[in-house]
Amino acid sequence: MPSKDREVVLISGIVATIRVVVRSDGDDERLYGIAQENRLILTREIKQQIAELLGEEYFLFDLNIQQGSVEFWIMIGTRAVQLLNGFSRYDALLKSFDKLTDQIKKIVQRLFSDDIPNRAASRLLGAQVEPDAEAVWIPGESVIASAERYSAQRTVPSGVSRILLYYLIASHSVLMAVLIWIVIRLIH
Repeated sequence: MPSKDREVVLISGIVATIRVVVRSDGDDERLYGIAQENRLILTREIKQQIAELLGEEYFLFDLNIQQGSVEFWIMIGTRAVQLLNGFSRYDALLKSFDKLTDQIKKIVQRLFSDDIPNRAASRLLGAQVEPDAEAVWIPGESVIASAERYSAQRTVPSGVSRILLYYLIASHSVLMAVLIWIVIRLIH
């Protein structure tokens, strides 16, 4: 049985969704077409970043490209990953998701960049401004559940904290009683 500081937490299923929104002063339908044309390239590069930053146990579950301002919804899944050593390992996972989100944003920006010859930006009909991309990641249910578990573990008072808490309650109770006694004496 693991000790409290080496508790095992399993996460599985969809662990995160990354949303990247691309906006441009140009033609949004054209941006969408370019994104669809390059779907295989995006998929390959995103899979590579997931493997490098999160490990082989994580995978690209789905890449969904939607119209409007072009939106990329990237779902990341895992079969089952053990998070050992409590909060420090969980914190490292969150930092990896942050870094992955930045990397995927760069991949999408590069798709529409003028810096790469024969890429999508050169085909934007007269758009002089490079599209702006924003990215954010949303934790999946198992990651949220593990966060709640770690949060509960960290807020339970230890033996020393509990003694300090009892001392503060008792001392404040005595001070309150003295204050009430003083007020009563002043009134009478």
